[in-house]
Order: sequence, then structure tokens, then C-alpha cells
Amino acid sequence: MSDWFPHKISEGVVIKLLNGVYTAPQNPNWAKYKEKYEIDNLIYGIHEIIREGKKTDNYNYNLCAGPISEEWANAILAKDKKVAIQYKGKWYLALGKSDNTKVKCGIGDIIRTAAEDVNKYETDDPRYPYYKTYVAVVLAPVPEKNVPDKPFVLERLSEFTPRRETFVEKGIKDDIKVSIEEGKIPKEIYKLYAKENEPLPKEFYNSPREGEAFAQTHIRGLEPEDVENYKKKKISLAELFAKHSIHIDLRMKLGEKKLIQWVITAENTEKYLRMLGGEYEETATGVKQPTKAMAIVKPSAEEPEMKEIKKTEELKEPSISEKGAKLLEEIQIPGGYFIAPGEVGSSEYKFAYMGLMWKGRVKTGVARKDYHELFLFPDSGLPPKNRELLNGIFVIKAFKRPKGEGNYWQIWEATAGFPADPILHKDSGYHYPVPAEDLKVIGREHYQYGRKEPV
Repeated sequence: MSDWFPHKISEGVVIKLLNGVYTAPQNPNWAKYKEKYEIDNLIYGIHEIIREGKKTDNYNYNLCAGPISEEWANAILAKDKKVAIQYKGKWYLALGKSDNTKVKCGIGDIIRTAAEDVNKYETDDPRYPYYKTYVAVVLAPVPEKNVPDKPFVLERLSEFTPRRETFVEKGIKDDIKVSIEEGKIPKEIYKLYAKENEPLPKEFYNSPREGEAFAQTHIRGLEPEDVENYKKKKISLAELFAKHSIHIDLRMKLGEKKLIQWVITAENTEKYLRMLGGEYEETATGVKQPTKAMAIVKPSAEEPEMKEIKKTEELKEPSISEKGAKLLEEIQIPGGYFIAPGEVGSSEYKFAYMGLMWKGRVKTGVARKDYHELFLFPDSGLPPKNRELLNGIFVIKAFKRPKGEGNYWQIWEATAGFPADPILHKDSGYHYPVPAEDLKVIGREHYQYGRKEPV
């Protein structure tokens, strides 16, 4: 056999009776067995893969099937707000993302994928389940269709997907050893342990952390007379906020000697809230992607052993519009307080306001000097609007600017819904934020699983 001959050329097996006629798939005399489950999906989101600021001509797509009724959608949204979406006035089942592909399609196109698994999940109403695909490999566009597969197709395919085994302690060290040897967690091992919006079992990580977290709106430049008028109830909180500058402080108690603290800033208040809520936004090229914000290291959060005082990235705070001020007012939890002029957190002659907008629990996933994966869980007692913020897996990742113009951090909600592979992504268990300008190298290729420093 020549070297060029492919090792695998079959996509499935057809089985038929000897006297059966080879006709349409509905013929009871024959059946088709395929390794993966094919689904015709509607594309409602596109992500172009960018590496180190350069386009790669690779894409992945947000996929859905349906349509479904509004009643069905509401039952799903009550369980998981991310698995039912609305497109052109109709509701659809959001199935997840495709694998990376060079096949280029547009929003609203139908594309055929082959999934390894189709998993079924229950809502509080047994009539209205939802489904998710696992490893959806793009096969080809389907230009002859303008509607995706209906839910009954997913139901049939889910019946062939084995239920995930319950996690047991026995054998996990062996699975980790195999994963380290292969440089990534094999699919079958990953499927055994991975749960949606949860980190993998702690044994997979180097020095995992868990603790309390909270986020505060930090509004500066408040005139003393305006603060006095607010205290006398002559103006509203929104009127006090308007036209002043804002950033958000994300603080985490992770058992370290200092709080882990990030300053989050965006172009405007509306973008802040889209990022915190895990919403998508459309780029200038028409591509939908998770809303991202800038993340800046708070100096007091740096590793205590650092001898030299480092300069941190420049903080650019946007001005709050009247609309943004009203949105901020709606998510303020009672108990906010003013910082007097001249104190830490305010300017010499003007007040600042610190308002609690979110609190909950945090678990860490992959943690490197240039990458932090955070699993955030809002307190159940928060108001409904606040519970929609910082609810899921958030990534804080460092990037290089082109032409050697420095580094920067960004934060966004991860779209996959499942934990990153700590073996593949070289988890080192390093949790302290490092100022972007102090990062000597960026990218997992510079790290080794289990080692804090780049290799």
C-alpha cells in the first residue's frame, strides 16, 4: 500500500436485506449506520478565528434547529437562557458551535454538520426538552434548503447517544496520566468528566481555587453639590451618574495573600452590560461574536513577592450617557457608598461612588500568566437582572498588539459552555494578574502543564 493512501475513507455502512431494493432511506429493507450524526443547521452567528491579530480564514458557526413554539422557547429559557434563540421573529433550538472550518457561509445559511453526540436535556415541562451537539464537524453548505432540521430529528439522534457516566474517583489519576502523555484530554475521557458551566474535577488542575467574588461600579468625577442634591433626593441616581466616568472592579477572594482584582473598561455603559451578560455583538464586517471589554490589572492585586513597583496599563474610562446612567441605576444593589475627595478611589476635589452590582462564587479553570478561565455563579438572592450578569465561563486573555505596540488584556464570556482542556492549554495554577506590559511571552506554546513560568 502506498504512503499516500488514506487510513480512513469510510463515513458509514449501509445494511440491507439481500432481496431489498436500494431506494430511498425510508425503505424498510435497508438502513444506514454512520459514525456521526448529520444535522442540517441554521447559522445564526459567525466567528472568524484570529490568532495574534491575524486572520486565519477559519471560522466556526453558532448553529440552531427548529423552529419551535414560543411556549417551548419559554420553557427552555427558564432553564438555560442560552439554548433558545430568536431569528427573524421565530424561535429556534441553539445547539452549540461548530468545529473550526474553512467552509465560508453567512448568517441564515443552512449548513450540514456531523456531530459525535446529540445530547438531550429536560426542562421543567417534559413536553419541551432541548438538545446540544458535541463536536459538530462541518460537512458542507446546503444551498438547496432554506430551513434547518426540525426537533424530531434531534430527538431521534439523541436516542442513539449514550448517557454520560457518573463521575467516580476511581481511575481519575490514570486518565490524567494518559492525558498528559497525549498532550490533551482524549475525547472519551473529556466526555466522561466535563459538565456544562463547571470546571473539570480538581485533579486535572494545578492549584485550583474557589471563593467569593463581587463586582462594583466605580463612578468618578462627581461634583460635591450634585452628591448633596442626591442625598437630599433632589436628583436621581441616574442623574447623578450621567456624563461622569466609569469602570468596573471585579474582585475575587481565592485564598491568596491579596485579593485578585481586575479593572474592566469598555467604550460605553451599554457595552459593559453586553459583555457582563454574555451577549453577542456584530462587527463592522457583519460577524457576530461575544462582546469583549478591556481588562486592566489593579496594582494592589499583583503578586506580593514582586519587589519592583510596576506601571500598569493606561485606564481609559468612558463617559456615561443618559441612557447608560438609567441602565446602571437599575442594577445597583442597595448599600452603595461615596468616596470623599482626596481619598483612595476619588480625585482631589470630587467624589466617587462605589456601587455593588454583582456577588457570587468563583471557581478557577485554566490559569496561566497570560490566560485565566473563571467559572462565575451569581448568588441566588440577587435581583433577576443582576443574576443575568457574570453567569457562566469568562475568559481573561492577553493579546499582542501588531507591530510591537505592546500587549493588552481582554475579557469575555466563553461560548462553548464547557471547560477548556487544562492539559492542552497548559494550566500552571498561576492566579495573580500580571500587567500586560510585563508579560514576556503570550500563548500556550510558551508554557508547560504544571509549571508557573514560561519554558
